[in-house]
Amino acid sequence: MIISSLFIEKQNLKFALINYRAVPDVKLTNTLSYSSYDNSFSGSATGFVKFEEGEKQPKNLDLRQYYSIQPTNQRDAGGNQVLTLDEIIVMSQLPPESIGKSKMTKKNEIGSVIVLEDENGVRFYFNKDSKEISMKNEDSSLVTNDLEYRDFVRKFLR
Repeated sequence: MIISSLFIEKQNLKFALINYRAVPDVKLTNTLSYSSYDNSFSGSATGFVKFEEGEKQPKNLDLRQYYSIQPTNQRDAGGNQVLTLDEIIVMSQLPPESIGKSKMTKKNEIGSVIVLEDENGVRFYFNKDSKEISMKNEDSSLVTNDLEYRDFVRKFLR
């Protein structure tokens, strides 16, 4: 009876830890919108970087990486609006910290998708119809939705 009681207590603690970890350290948002009238963005987007291969994701989510995208009032030489891409890292119990910002501009437009690229070659894809922004590299994607983030964490930690 003691063993079963300890087992149930361990399962309850594990479930509580998974639920605690399922809350992002940085508020995930996506209010980014695009106006084709003046070729500009408004709003912002902040998302968690999820690696497609589970082995590359830091174990126990002790290290979390987020990207935040903010439009600026600047224009590049081609007349495209300049956005800032802020890379945010959270380590264990430390508060979120920005490790660097880079400039990002519109690279091209394919149908209803706008391809944005930063100075380091990181590409983001903004869908004008659904207003979703994604980052699809060969090994990672961007999660901007709390429910999608919770589902990922629950699967990852089990």
